[in-house]
Amino acid sequence: MYRLLKKYRAGDKKVIEKIIEGFVPLILKESSRYIVKCYDYEDLVQHG
Repeated sequence: MYRLLKKYRAGDKKVIEKIIEGFVPLILKESSRYIVKCYDYEDLVQHG
């Protein structure tokens, strides 16, 4: 992850998608822990 961040800071804008993909499991895990009135699980995941 640090290498990806270093590349991004150096100007490689394509690497941002790989960085985001790295956080998807964390987002899915954390969003499953919350119940928000008027929000579905998919809504919480989308908002991240």
